[in-house]
Formats: sequence, structure tokens, C-alpha cells
Amino acid sequence: MRFKKFRGLLYFFHVVLCAMVFNQQSFGGTWTDDFEDDSTQEWELFNTFDGSAVWRIDVGEAIGETFEPRHFPTIWATGELDWRNYSLSCKAKLVEANKEPATLGLILHQRWEEGSFYVFQILYPLEVIHITKIHSGNVSIIGEFDFAVKLNRWYTLTASIDSSEILKREKLKFQIDDEVFTVTDRNPIKSGKAGLEVSGAQVRFDDVEITGSNIPNGGPGTLPVEPSGKLATTWGKLKRQ
Repeated sequence: MRFKKFRGLLYFFHVVLCAMVFNQQSFGGTWTDDFEDDSTQEWELFNTFDGSAVWRIDVGEAIGETFEPRHFPTIWATGELDWRNYSLSCKAKLVEANKEPATLGLILHQRWEEGSFYVFQILYPLEVIHITKIHSGNVSIIGEFDFAVKLNRWYTLTASIDSSEILKREKLKFQIDDEVFTVTDRNPIKSGKAGLEVSGAQVRFDDVEITGSNIPNGGPGTLPVEPSGKLATTWGKLKRQ
């Protein structure tokens, strides 16, 4: 009888412990910016070079633009160096491209002073996407996939990192609307800021959302109410009216 009670108590303790671990892993924060307040103080510009790169707010959207002749990308980043294992999502539209390839993308785990970060990037008009790792200034494409992006069309982009302490590797995922592309990295960049990337183009961004276990709730934006049904197909048109 005592053994049964002890076993029942042990089972209860195990359930509580699992619940505590689950809660620690599952509950995080969400940082947002919908660009409705016209403020850019939460963001930092990288890769200006000759000063041709411009990031600004226009009608509730962020515009990244650079037509720098040497084809250097410009990066607009936010967050802290200890941010890790998070997802970054936003809406993006390639408005103009005068370089081949022009690019737009998302940046994760940026550690600029160390020359290290991940780039989840669409290349136009090459109909290709790259998941690239820059580590201590060394560049390696760790994933290449087919994808044809169109001008003046809104896409929902999501890039995420999920680290496994047991397997000692990171799972990197890039989602464009309903299409998902994944790779793994066995020598991961542990943490860093999040950002947006543009080269040879003008790109509009909106509704940035960063979610993760150590991401603070906040940011200058408010979470948008997503349309459903037929309204979802007309989101881009309504946004510009």
C-alpha cells in the first residue's frame, strides 16, 4: 500500500516537473513593430558604405532601398545580442529592382562586430532563395532552393532558429507564404539581433513580429488582426488604398 502511494506521488511529481519544463520552453515573449508611429529609434542601420542606403517609414510601412553600384546589401537590425532560438516574421514586397540579382531577406543571430549572422534571402530574378551563414567574415550557402518572387506582390516571410542542445545543431527554417525550406547547422551561431536585408532594390516591409523564449514582450507595434477567407487575398490591395 505504501509502495502504491509512493508510486502515485512519484508519478504526480513527474507530471508537475514535465509541466514546468514545458512552460519554460513554451512561454516566451513577442516583440512587434507595425511602423504606424513613424519612429525608427528601435532600429539600427548597417552597411551604409557611401551613404546610398536609406531606410524610412512611409504610410505605416518600412522602406529599405539601396542601389549601391558595388551591390552591397543594407541591413536594418533590432534587438539584443543574447536573443536566441526565435522566429522573425513580416510582410514584404519587392517594389523595384535594378541589379541582378536584387535581394530581400531576413537576418537572424546577427553579431555584427564578429562578422557573424544568418541570412534568409530571396534573389530576383534568379528564382532562387539562399539560406546563408556568415561566420567571422566567411560566407557559406548552407541551403539553396527554387522560388520565383514577383514584383509588387506582398509575401509573408518567416525565418526561425531552433537549437538542439542534445544534437548540438541548429534547425533553420525559412517560410514564404505556405512554402517551407529547412536546413541544419552543426556549428551554430549561438545568438544575436534580428533584421531586414535589401540589396539592389527597393522593398517595403510591414508587421514585423519576433517571438522566442527570451524575447521581451513589447516593441512599438501592435499585433495585427489577420483577415480570413476572401479578405486575405485582397490584403495587399487594401494596404495601398
